[in-house]
Amino acid sequence: MGHAARNQYFTVQDRKSLGAELFNELRFAINRTTASTSIVDTHPGLSISRVPGRPFGMLDVAGMSLIGNSPEIPLGDFSTVYQVEEQVSRTTGRQTLKFGGEFRRIQSNGPLDFTVNGLYTFQDLSPFGFPARSNNPALEFFLQALPLSYVGPVPSMSDSHRDYRQSVVSGFAQDFLRVTSRLTLNAGLRYDFYSNPSETHGRLSAIRNPATDSGPTVGKVFARTPVDLLSPQAGFAWNIFGDGKTVLRGGTGIFRDQLPVLLFGVDRFLPPFFGIDSFVFPSFLNPQNALVTQPIYVLSTTYHPKFPYTLQYNLNLQREIAPGTILSVGYFGARGNHLTRQAEQNPFEPALGHRFNPNLPSPLLAVLTDAQSFYNSFQFSVSQQYTHHVSWQAFYTLAHSIDDASTGLIIEAVNEPPGSQNIFDRKGSRGRSGFDIRHNFVANVVYELPFGRGSHVGGWEISGVASVHSNVPFTPVLSFDNAALQSLTITERPNLAGNPYTGTCPNGAKVGTATSGLIRPHLPYRRPVSLALLDAISCAVRASHNLIWRCRRASS
Repeated sequence: MGHAARNQYFTVQDRKSLGAELFNELRFAINRTTASTSIVDTHPGLSISRVPGRPFGMLDVAGMSLIGNSPEIPLGDFSTVYQVEEQVSRTTGRQTLKFGGEFRRIQSNGPLDFTVNGLYTFQDLSPFGFPARSNNPALEFFLQALPLSYVGPVPSMSDSHRDYRQSVVSGFAQDFLRVTSRLTLNAGLRYDFYSNPSETHGRLSAIRNPATDSGPTVGKVFARTPVDLLSPQAGFAWNIFGDGKTVLRGGTGIFRDQLPVLLFGVDRFLPPFFGIDSFVFPSFLNPQNALVTQPIYVLSTTYHPKFPYTLQYNLNLQREIAPGTILSVGYFGARGNHLTRQAEQNPFEPALGHRFNPNLPSPLLAVLTDAQSFYNSFQFSVSQQYTHHVSWQAFYTLAHSIDDASTGLIIEAVNEPPGSQNIFDRKGSRGRSGFDIRHNFVANVVYELPFGRGSHVGGWEISGVASVHSNVPFTPVLSFDNAALQSLTITERPNLAGNPYTGTCPNGAKVGTATSGLIRPHLPYRRPVSLALLDAISCAVRASHNLIWRCRRASS
């Protein structure tokens, strides 16, 4: 594969004083980002694509590493953001008032050639009446050139290049007030508006109602974008005894995020501007000769999105317990709402014998904006400022994070299912976040070496860092469609630990029956002296002329 990236930034800024109390900042910027990944065609003419002249695609053999090139490549993003921002601040006595506004124009161009190069899937075909003679049936059927399926675009509908445009308008006001010599308050309000994305050639379509629609509708990506994105924030700082040694700080606020181009850009895979077909039991290298052929709507973003935000709140107490030694104890929490998750909007219902909406021929993997997250943490730290040529810090965090989905896109999933198992039961996938680290301890020390102090050859320091933390959880998933869900992404979870090849479940079913509950076991700590896990100790020796020598010891 070939990768190319280039970032260019241009900024013009004017800062001026408008009197004794007013200060104005005006900024204009152009940010250009170019990033692309392409396939280096080392074997021209060797192809499994239905589109002429394409490089080799991918062969997916169950239980083996993927063969060939990723189905998401080639891809590229050539974006330009124009930005105008102005901010005014006014200071009078004990009060400082800031307010301003910003306008951004986003241009994002580029392709995302998903499955254009072709994708063959090989699995165990014995459930379909094909006898297997080995203990690795997927590999056996691969060697016999008997694929289960082939996915690829319609040659006349294989151009994924899009030129997206979107505008963003924001404004804010914030007030800092020193109520007394010991108490300072601040409060603010921010407003954001995001326009409905457009495409310069009008190549936009969306599934507006997955429960009733029979296909995509040409038009806007979203039904509308919200106009009520107000984000209040407030905080305080209290010098409790007035001596500057004990300070209590707290704050809360709403912090919003936008839906990136990558998210709504997945609608580019929908007809009539792009088309992907699925062939079941196709002939190898001639996929049109298949038992079943049907279109696939691979991925879509909900037509009625809500923009994600987090409500954050914190309280922190700092105390100077000795000259130069600061003790800090605090709580930090956050609640995320309208977060993204992926699930199939048109799942197969075994009890009905067809998909939830039989008018749609595809499972319709969709990006939804209804997930939640909950984070709570206790934070403790002690730090010693430079005393007797030594300074050090120690931090400990006890935290817990729970969510409905730890990633917004299935390609980002690492140690959890790629999507919600049941789209109608969001909380059925709720559990420890994929990045949840319960205990985290970090300490560092800097020591100035005793020789040469005060001379041109002095100023040498040695420093060290140690980190110990518990590990992240993981959720095992089945590698086959045990519940006959006919899903594009396997998210079925086991509910029994033991030998996966023999025995029965407590309810009498065969081993591997899926359940709605999450299994997220603990993994061991990452810490020094462990022979099974990574142990890293970094040290640095620095000279006054910025010569740096580093050594790193790693054992596993």
